[in-house]
Amino acid sequence: MGFNYRKVVIAGYGKIAIDLKEYFASDAELGYRFMGYFDNLSNRSSIRGKVIEIVNIAKSMDINEIYCILPYLDFKEVDILTKFAEDNFIKIHAIPDYRGFLYKNIEVQLYDFIPVLTFSFPAIR
Repeated sequence: MGFNYRKVVIAGYGKIAIDLKEYFASDAELGYRFMGYFDNLSNRSSIRGKVIEIVNIAKSMDINEIYCILPYLDFKEVDILTKFAEDNFIKIHAIPDYRGFLYKNIEVQLYDFIPVLTFSFPAIR
């Protein structure tokens, strides 16, 4: 019905960002409303603005979630967006690039503040 959805933006543009947007659009019942890409390097017409501009427009667009595509952003940008999201009660996600690994069973654990990815291998019989 369109009542229970989250407005999302993607920070960083490339193959991973495009795949994520396609996931959002794949099924309306997932509840995502994609509001645009933000990127510093791409000049494509699909880019709404620079990454830092998210902090200026997120409130007016009533953004609920920010997806940071890590291979396309630098640490400073992610840090700024994280602090902004925390101060404004916006959920923030970091998406690493591990598409080259063929393992579907990936677990993320935190060792203090260090994210550790663990790859599980299927049992061989």
